[in-house]
Amino acid sequence: MSHTPPPEYDKKENAKRLREGLENHIRFVSEKAVKKYGRPDSMDVLSRMLEDNEIVRFPASVLFDDAGLEAGEPVKLIKVGKGQDERYEIIVHSGFERREKDVIALVLHEVVKVNYGKIAKEKESLLFASSILGMEEEAYRSRMKELASEIS
Repeated sequence: MSHTPPPEYDKKENAKRLREGLENHIRFVSEKAVKKYGRPDSMDVLSRMLEDNEIVRFPASVLFDDAGLEAGEPVKLIKVGKGQDERYEIIVHSGFERREKDVIALVLHEVVKVNYGKIAKEKESLLFASSILGMEEEAYRSRMKELASEIS
């Protein structure tokens, strides 16, 4: 029996297909979140989304603390625990504590990293959060830059 070699492997094309698949899944999850909860307009709605493992893969909580943040960093994701105990803390600069809409925008930026880990880049964070918020990606990107500049 002769062995037929596989067709030529195109790394660029494969990477492109994987990225498209990731983006499609991100859109699917964000649409599911909006369908279930509506657009998050309060911390209560955001909390329910964070507790739903169909929307957020691992448990995640929001904490207001400046200690672990770098200068100009409004939000940061911290992984706590491993394996079945894996969970995340989304650290938000305390300057935003009483600004629900800004906290929601900041937290949603980090959720995609909870779901997809290191394969999620800035582009995916923008796609996920802007989709849930019903914003254009560029408008969301601008808002995130404004929030970061407020604490620089």
